[in-house]
Amino acid sequence: MVYNNDMTSEIPKNNPEIKGALQDNARKFVVEYTDDMESFRQFLDTATMEHLVVDWTETGDSEEEKVVKKFAPGKEPKLLRIKKVKTEGADRDADKKAITDTEYEQEVKKSVAHLEKDRYEFMMRRDGIDFSVKYDVFSGGELFMVEVDAKDDQQRAAFKPEEFLPFKLIEVTGNDLYYGWQVTKVLNF
Repeated sequence: MVYNNDMTSEIPKNNPEIKGALQDNARKFVVEYTDDMESFRQFLDTATMEHLVVDWTETGDSEEEKVVKKFAPGKEPKLLRIKKVKTEGADRDADKKAITDTEYEQEVKKSVAHLEKDRYEFMMRRDGIDFSVKYDVFSGGELFMVEVDAKDDQQRAAFKPEEFLPFKLIEVTGNDLYYGWQVTKVLNF
C-alpha cells in the first residue's frame, strides 16, 4: 500500500443533502490490526453503523459523481446522488440529493467504480477534546480506515494516533489515493 502525504483532497460530509463548498479538515489513517480487539469494542458498542454501497458514474481528478445506498439497522435504505467538483485549495463544491429507487437503478448501470464498506461512527474523548471518529471496514477485509475530526485545526492536530489502541494508525491525510473513487485503486477493484 501507499502511505505518502503528497496532495490535498476533500472528505465527504455525511449530511443527507448539502450544497456548497466543503472543506477537508479531518485526518485520515490506514489501520493495521492487532489481535487485541477487546479494548476497541467499547467504542464499537456505542457506535452507529451503516453499510454503504457506492457506485461512481463519473470519475476524474477534479470532479466525481456517485450514487450511494446506505443501510442502517432498523431503518429504510437511503439513496443519494452526490456530485463533487474540486475548487481552489482543499475545497470542493458538493451537491448531495436524495433520489428514488428508479433513479438509483438507472445510475448504477453506469457504474465505473464500485465499493462496499461498513462504517462505524462514534465519539472519543482524549485530553479534554471530543473527537468524531469514522471507522470504515471495506468489503473483502483488505482495507480499514479511520477518519478523525474535531472542532478546529488545533484540536485535530492534538489527536495522538499512538493512543488509538489496539491499532497502529498510519496517516494518509492528503493522499488522494484514500479519498473518493480513488480508494478503489488501493483496493484493486
